[in-house]
Amino acid sequence: MQMPNPLKSLLIVADFETLLALLPAAVSSSVLVHQLLSFQQHPGRPHVRFSVLTTGKFVDKSYRRHAKKLGVEIEQDRRQDLTEFPVERARLELTIPIFILLSAFVIIYGWIMPHHANQAGPVIVLLVLGYCMIAVYQVLSVLLVDLHPRQAATASAANNLLRCELGAAFAAFISPMIDGIGTGWSYTEMALITVIMIPGLFLTMIRGIRWRKSKAAKQEAKKSKVENSTSVNAKGWGIDSDVSRLPVSKF
Repeated sequence: MQMPNPLKSLLIVADFETLLALLPAAVSSSVLVHQLLSFQQHPGRPHVRFSVLTTGKFVDKSYRRHAKKLGVEIEQDRRQDLTEFPVERARLELTIPIFILLSAFVIIYGWIMPHHANQAGPVIVLLVLGYCMIAVYQVLSVLLVDLHPRQAATASAANNLLRCELGAAFAAFISPMIDGIGTGWSYTEMALITVIMIPGLFLTMIRGIRWRKSKAAKQEAKKSKVENSTSVNAKGWGIDSDVSRLPVSKF
């Protein structure tokens, strides 16, 4: 039985295109993590149910729309060749608007909390925030599997690793920040952190195909180099093995 290698997750995090998708996924599920913790324990968890019922359908619809535009036939039980398919655009066209909505509601949450508004207000805001966080995380997780189809489990592990680390960091510094500059400005800064992630998503959407082709070309060149090296070694052994074909003396 082969032992799992945790360093493979770090190698995935080090990939530039993957990092541009990992960071927003981690940030989206880390913002307001301590406020949402109690809300997540609600037995109904309506934001989770709503996200499960809608996000997957939106993702599939976006994929089918781009496939139809390119004349690509979707095969249900086989992995599609995504070399020429704009999978980043198909996924991120849905993610970016939700990410912007998430940032806006983080600011709203920060400014309504100090005023002790009616309890319905914060609950509604947390409901929208919870949906946005889960939807962004779901779509970007699908994109990570698209980018690493042969390493889906490793990509998910890298996603969870970065998400947990950032969640701990957000939970650690938000309380001192609130004590220093107040609730409203603290969550405004948190929202700005999420906004900073958006240009990276646009960059991935525009240049994703080019990056994937470049990465595939490098991997193919590396594979050819290994095969050539193996072939040379095999020929060397073949020359040495000619000795075994010499006539053997009967005495």
